[in-house]
Amino acid sequence: MNGAPLAEPYLPSSEPAAARPGGETFCGYAYGCTPTVLPPDTYFVMGDNRDNSQDSRHWGFVKLDKIVGRTTMVYFSWDSDRHRLRTERLGHRL
Repeated sequence: MNGAPLAEPYLPSSEPAAARPGGETFCGYAYGCTPTVLPPDTYFVMGDNRDNSQDSRHWGFVKLDKIVGRTTMVYFSWDSDRHRLRTERLGHRL
């Protein structure tokens, strides 16, 4: 985050990326596999399901002037630790 790696101890440890015949690793995304410097006035956006989202890892950066919406509420919230819906957050206005 902001130049520093984000510690995410809550994630399961992942297997190393698959090695290609030459020994180099394969990421599978067009963007975000290596440290990335964003151009001015752009954002790298991530979907809310990191393992199954079409986001900036696939289609690149989003220019600031293309962002027109504003988050207003939590539509759905899942607690994966307890395997339940967070009903107290449904419809929560931001």
